Amino acid sequence: PVSVPRVGVGAMIVHNGRVLMAQRVSGQRPGWYGWVGGRLEFGETLQDCARREAREKAGIEITNLRLLCISSIIVEDQHWIDVEFLADIAEGEPHAAAPDELIDWDWYPLDQLPGPIFEPANRALESYRTGNLLNE
Repeated sequence: PVSVPRVGVGAMIVHNGRVLMAQRVSGQRPGWYGWVGGRLEFGETLQDCARREAREKAGIEITNLRLLCISSIIVEDQHWIDVEFLADIAEGEPHAAAPDELIDWDWYPLDQLPGPIFEPANRALESYRTGNLLNE
C-alpha cells in the first residue's frame, strides 16, 4: 500500500434527471458502478484531470465544471483525497473508451441507480442531494 494520500478527481454528469454511470472492471471495487474519474497527475489542475479522465474513460469532452464535493476516503489500505465536480457534456457520445477499466456506459434515473456504487461516487451523490461540500 501507498503510505501517503493520493488525489482522485471525478465528474458527475447529470442530464434530464439521469446520471451517466458505468461498471468498473479493474482497480478498486471491480463490479461496482461509478463515473469518469481517476488519479491527478503531477502538474495537472483538478479541472484538467476531470476533462482528461472524461476523454480517456468515456470518449467525451466535458464543460461547465462546478465543484460538487471534497472527501477523504480510505479504501483497501489506500487513502484518497477525492474532488468531485458536476459537469456537462460538450461533445461526444459516451462509450467504453477504456474497456479494461469501465464498461456499459448508460444514463440512470437519480432514483434508480445501479449498485453497488463506488465510494467517491456515493459521496458525490450525497453532496448532490444535500448540498454539503465536504464529506467525511
